[in-house]
Amino acid sequence: MNKIRIMLIDDEALMREGLKIILENDEQLQVIAEARDGFEAISIIEQMINQRGEVKPFDIALVDIRMPNLNGVETVKSIKQIFPEAVLIMLTTFDDEQYIVDALHHGAIGYLLKDMSKDKLIIAIKDAVAGELILSSKVAVKLANFSKEKSFAEDRQLRKKETPLFNLTEREEELARLLSKGFTNKQISQALYISEGTVKNHVSNLYSKIEIYDRTSAALYLKECFKD
Repeated sequence: MNKIRIMLIDDEALMREGLKIILENDEQLQVIAEARDGFEAISIIEQMINQRGEVKPFDIALVDIRMPNLNGVETVKSIKQIFPEAVLIMLTTFDDEQYIVDALHHGAIGYLLKDMSKDKLIIAIKDAVAGELILSSKVAVKLANFSKEKSFAEDRQLRKKETPLFNLTEREEELARLLSKGFTNKQISQALYISEGTVKNHVSNLYSKIEIYDRTSAALYLKECFKD
């Protein structure tokens, strides 16, 4: 049975040594190369491909995010350029949403945190080699929340550009501007010289047009709309 050949890319020597001991306790795993940063990793891989004629320099690489000279995301991007079939997992202590998104975007098949157990790490490596997307539970939650926030922001910008204010009457726009500033119905009534009943009717129509029916949410949304 062929062993899974692993490359370790991490600027901490103790981390690489510890990982090698942990991984090689499993008879199916073998650490075949180590690099202190992205540049060294790329150099090693190029030597394997060009000098030793290896079509597949390794089966999987574990890559740290924060390293000197070339960070983990750029390392993944560069490795994919010279070895497109590379299976790469980020293994780091940092769970910043942008790191996660960028790493996966540039070709990493997984994002794991260093606080995981050795047994889970070994299983994750084997699953990744089999083609599965691998995420620590904390990372999966972060990624889900990031996606929701991004979708909400994009939706808000789309709605700002396409739907609301162009359909408002002149009076409704006046009222909307006051509502965005936190005016109460009574204050709007006094400012526009109309009755509170008329204000309530305009507010109701405004809610229907922007499809938001909570006053606080509507005020925040309109505040964004009137920024420009």
